[in-house]
Amino acid sequence: ISQSSNMIVDNYNVLYLGVNKDKITMQNFVNEFRRGKHKPTNITIYDDLQVEKCINKFSSQTTEEEKQILAKHWITYAPFDIAPIIWMYPESYAPFDIAPIIWMYPES
Repeated sequence: ISQSSNMIVDNYNVLYLGVNKDKITMQNFVNEFRRGKHKPTNITIYDDLQVEKCINKFSSQTTEEEKQILAKHWITYAPFDIAPIIWMYPESYAPFDIAPIIWMYPES
């Protein structure tokens, strides 16, 4: 969906269209995605392109509707600094206040 960089890390917002969204599948996807990259990477994985209008905004700029879209379609976050750990956000209990994590490294 999008990519941004700073001196320390590359950030990727990825659209995942696979059927399986379990933790093992997502871990394997993240591992493959990071393979061959030379810089640490933060990876946020979504399952619907609707999130494109919602990402890379500060939380104060995000509407309630956009927060709901993010919560429903944000499935995994893999930060570079705790790799190989990934955080799963299943649709059934994703809190609406998780959206600000995306904005730790906004595009410059």
